[in-house]
Formats: sequence, structure tokens, C-alpha cells
Amino acid sequence: MNISIVTATLAHVQELGHNMNAEDVAELKALGMKPHRALWRSWKASMVRKALIVDGEVAAIWGVVGGLLGVSGVAWLLTGPKVREMSPIRVARLYRNEVRELLENYEVIENLVDSRYIGAIRLLKIAGFSFDDPMLVGKFKSSFIRVHKAA
Repeated sequence: MNISIVTATLAHVQELGHNMNAEDVAELKALGMKPHRALWRSWKASMVRKALIVDGEVAAIWGVVGGLLGVSGVAWLLTGPKVREMSPIRVARLYRNEVRELLENYEVIENLVDSRYIGAIRLLKIAGFSFDDPMLVGKFKSSFIRVHKAA
């Protein structure tokens, strides 16, 4: 298995946008977002944009939105089916290392995770995030958990 982490390009966004995992799609829709548009806007607004490439295919894209001199950044991660070919622990460890790099520019990174998305919650725990109590957010008042990690 050939694995690399590269700067995410528009081509990566387009590939993942047409092949996003159902759980990621459901999470974005629960917030009232259109998945492909949310991915594109997140990528476009991010100061850091990375793609996990597995055997030549986009497995995941992540980034952080927020000014480089800001106190906090909003970290995001969206995945495609190719990520399932990897061990979840290996993916979480790779992401944990990337989070360490993100924290070089921010005092804290944070975001919301759908409380039903068990795989994402597990990955975020392994990556060292802290979890707040669930709350209802979005136009559909879905249950989400604020996750955060300090430098």
C-alpha cells in the first residue's frame, strides 16, 4: 500500500467531492450544508490543506480555517472510501501527527462532530481531542459535540 500526504489541490477536492463517505455526507447534511460545496469552501478558506493519498486515490482531505496569527483554528477532515482500506489506528496516528503541526500555528483547534459518527469520534479521541457535552446545532437541531485540542 502506497501512502502519502500532499498539499490538497482542487483536483483532490473534485475527486473526493464525488466520492465522499456516507457518514461525512450525513454529518454535513445534518448541519444543513451541501457536501460538495462544504468541502470546496473549507478547502478554499483553509490556510493549511492536506490530502491523504492511498494507492493514487484520495482517501481524505483536511485543513484548518483561521488566520495564521489567530488564537483558534477550525480543523476539518472529510474522507472517501479509500480510507477504509487502511487500519483506523494508522489513519488516526497520521492525523494526530498532522494535528501537532496545526497546533504550531494556533493555541487551539476545534470543530463540531456529529454525535452519531462513531468512526470520527474514535479518530478524534486517538488524535488527542477533548470533547464537550452534546448540543443541538444546525437548522435541523442535530446532536453535535464540540471537539478541541490545545497546543
